[in-house]
Amino acid sequence: MDRAEYTYAPNVPIDEDFLCPICRNPLWDPVEHPNCGNMFCESCLKEAMKTSNKCPLCRIEIGTLHKVTTKAVLNKLSSFLVVCPSCHHNFARDVLPSHIPRCPVACPHDCGQLVAPISLTEHLKTSCASVLVSCPAADSFCEWRGSRPSLKAHVETCLYLKLRPAFLSLQNRILKLEAENTKLKEDVATATATAAAAATPTATHAHTATVTHTAIHTATATHTATTAAKATATAAATASAPAMTTMGGGGVPRPLLCYRCGSTATIFKSYPRRNEARDDEFVYQGTTYGVCSRDSDYTIL
Repeated sequence: MDRAEYTYAPNVPIDEDFLCPICRNPLWDPVEHPNCGNMFCESCLKEAMKTSNKCPLCRIEIGTLHKVTTKAVLNKLSSFLVVCPSCHHNFARDVLPSHIPRCPVACPHDCGQLVAPISLTEHLKTSCASVLVSCPAADSFCEWRGSRPSLKAHVETCLYLKLRPAFLSLQNRILKLEAENTKLKEDVATATATAAAAATPTATHAHTATVTHTAIHTATATHTATTAAKATATAAATASAPAMTTMGGGGVPRPLLCYRCGSTATIFKSYPRRNEARDDEFVYQGTTYGVCSRDSDYTIL
């Protein structure tokens, strides 16, 4: 209990030594000044120290506060009589906190009974005549509410109460079916996810195989087209080249691009004549070649 909730018994004198010099009430959690020995309520002195750090009586500066531990002082303070706010009887100050929860008080719902606060919850639940109660078949759709004294008459005529066992059985069956339905949905979702995960690698493999097959087909077609183009170019070069003639000195024919006329023809290996200009020859990869036979100014050796 808070100190403000205590009312001290009237006409019971209290020694001045046990009154706080600040609040003038019996000491509460007393502390004493280390020098003058004056006692104060701890909360009162701490509040006073916010204004001045000096003792309110001796005016000596306060250092560390000391709790009062003298048993004679503490026992005297505990024995002061206080009044119970419920039954208005006097009790020792240290006894009142344990008395109040068991002290009967009038029911807050005005049922006329005196109830100890510690038992109030049980009273309202089981015996208070002023509290509205529901029919025992409220969980089976009965909406009746009334005072506890009238409940007995209602129970004798309530059809919902007679049908309650059947209602509860159906409710339990519905809950069971809902649980089974939820389980089936979870199983279907799991199976669907598993099937989708299993199908993904196959689809990827099929896609990869299709791409690979397409690449191979494209490469084959490109190779075929390149081969055909090469064959066509070779045939054209052969058709435009003059008849090959065996050269003296073991000449070897090779198809090259003529550096003078720009045509593709069979170029014959040439051995340069003595004292002859070599404008009609060129060197390719270390070998000397002449111009093609189309050049009228050139005579193949």
